[in-house]
Amino acid sequence: MTSSDRRRRADRLTAWCAAASFATAVLCGLAGYWPTLALAGSGGVSAMIAAIAAAWPASLIAVLVTGRAFAGPPTGWIGAAMLGLGLRFGLTIAAVIVMDAMQHWPREPLLLWIAIAQLVLLKVDTLTLVLAARRMPGSDGV
Repeated sequence: MTSSDRRRRADRLTAWCAAASFATAVLCGLAGYWPTLALAGSGGVSAMIAAIAAAWPASLIAVLVTGRAFAGPPTGWIGAAMLGLGLRFGLTIAAVIVMDAMQHWPREPLLLWIAIAQLVLLKVDTLTLVLAARRMPGSDGV
């Protein structure tokens, strides 16, 4: 497999991972709408939407960093995954600090939904990236 073939395959798998991440963020919001509305009112729902909107870009950056490494040798994949994880949490913490300082959303639903969104997205991102890695030449899965 040439390096350009490897890059194309890595890009396709990364796009698949990013789409799964986006779908998960949407489903997280849909699943949480009614319980959040019942427990925290419309302010809680806006906090939920803001929290998911803050968690997903950080998740996407982590997926893109890790996915781009798939075009290189497998020895670099773990380092890229760790870099992506660090970026994910750093960006999320920065977003939480800014959003909390704005005091535009109720604090409890905002912080709760940041945690929920991060945990759910982390699980899905990890699963999709592991499956993608197994489809790359040079991995133990091929």
